Amino acid sequence: MNFCKIITLHPIFNEPAIVLSQRLKIEIVKEFEPTKGTLYIVYGAHEKAVELLNIQNNHQHSFGYIIMNSEQPSSKQLKIKYYIELMKNNIVFDYHTESSNYLKETFGIITKSYHWFDFIEYDIDCEACIDILFVGSHSKEREEVYLQLQFQHPDKKIEFVFDNSLIQPLELTKKLKQAKVLLNIPYHHDKILESHRINKGLSCGCKVVSMKSGDAITDALYDDYIYF
Repeated sequence: MNFCKIITLHPIFNEPAIVLSQRLKIEIVKEFEPTKGTLYIVYGAHEKAVELLNIQNNHQHSFGYIIMNSEQPSSKQLKIKYYIELMKNNIVFDYHTESSNYLKETFGIITKSYHWFDFIEYDIDCEACIDILFVGSHSKEREEVYLQLQFQHPDKKIEFVFDNSLIQPLELTKKLKQAKVLLNIPYHHDKILESHRINKGLSCGCKVVSMKSGDAITDALYDDYIYF
């Protein structure tokens, strides 16, 4: 597959990109200099939608993208016209039927296939010293869960990490390896299970506790692996 390469534009997608690269035996591009006839699989395209569009236009669409969409319908990224235009002009893979259907019904974007969040297994030996852990962006709902857990379980070590201190995969892995239980609390309520967090937690040996997503088919896939 020499005609295909991978680009990742946000550290949170580095591990899935590496796993896909190893599986398909294709290169991850660090310095993006597009080659005619090449298809670039792009993780985190919403981060640099304008730049990706401009490069493609300047090269007269002599190469293409596969956009690995990871944004839910409520995401502010799906309100950015440049990201929508980028997806309309290229191939799109999604990670969930709900967001795929939303793209089709709202923008006429047809998802060609689906992608999965895979992670690397690290040989890191850490003591499981955190009873309950959550890692993700801050929201009022997530903060309320944190305060309630602290009140109900004063004897437990509970950590909620809302900043970007764990954005690098290795640092996130080290923290997750210390956790007995990882919580999955959604930011958006679009009936979509936030499988990126779940899969990463499982790869680090965490017991994952999650709210149900509202999509019974996806929830059923995880029934044997996490606690709803």
